[in-house]
Amino acid sequence: MKNQKLFFKVTTNRNIYYATSLKTAERFCKKNDFVIINYWNAFPTLAEKKSAKKCGRGVYCILDNN
Repeated sequence: MKNQKLFFKVTTNRNIYYATSLKTAERFCKKNDFVIINYWNAFPTLAEKKSAKKCGRGVYCILDNN
């Protein structure tokens, strides 16, 4: 999980996504029919880096198991 700078959430699920840029996040959402509801410039913590799964080019997902 390198160079992840943008943290975002989508309307269809409660997962947390990290992307390298807003443009990358927008492409990922367009491809998967997601809509971004919130995004912030934030760096993932060490625990988040360990639990993240790659789900697209430059995009990682942390699943919400609740």
